[in-house]
Amino acid sequence: MTTQNRPYNVQMVVDNLHGRVKKTVAQRTIDSMVESGKLVLKEFGKQKVYLVNQATLSKPSQEELSQLDTHITQLEEQLRSYQDEARTLDGEQRALTSQLTNEEIAARLTELKGENAKLAERLNVAKQGASSITPEEKKSIEQSFVRNLKEWKKRKRMCGDILDKMAEGTDKAPSSLREELGLEVDEDCNAVMPPMPAEKRAR
Repeated sequence: MTTQNRPYNVQMVVDNLHGRVKKTVAQRTIDSMVESGKLVLKEFGKQKVYLVNQATLSKPSQEELSQLDTHITQLEEQLRSYQDEARTLDGEQRALTSQLTNEEIAARLTELKGENAKLAERLNVAKQGASSITPEEKKSIEQSFVRNLKEWKKRKRMCGDILDKMAEGTDKAPSSLREELGLEVDEDCNAVMPPMPAEKRAR
């Protein structure tokens, strides 16, 4: 709550902890923090929300604000770069399905897996370094990461579909055909697809 610095209700706290804490325990803990002045309670009819007592937060110096502005600018540049890469990869994917031979498709898909893995890692690094930016900016970066992760999943499924169709035409098992063509799947390259961010999974 301190990092996000935005209102939460009890259920949102429980959801963000992925069920590791029961709602009754979370409620007691939050009530205790309200009594101690760490949290502030706001009531809107029957709805209760809690946020960090702003008086307990340290105010950044002018130098720190300047550093944050620089950091935000760098992240925005990274985001634009990732979006450009995503558009480029999307164009390449369309070209793969309409112009390349089966052998070229297999080679390029392997290459794209490596590029996607590197892009996902770079997005993850940017996400981890974004703790000092606003929630809106962090959300924008996370959305870019999710889009690229979905693109990876789509391409992986597309590769599997192409291999299945080729296998049907040759009366061979997909695994045998993959071995014959020298194709590598994610597991062969130790490419591990990163998990979807917690908030996206909760939805």
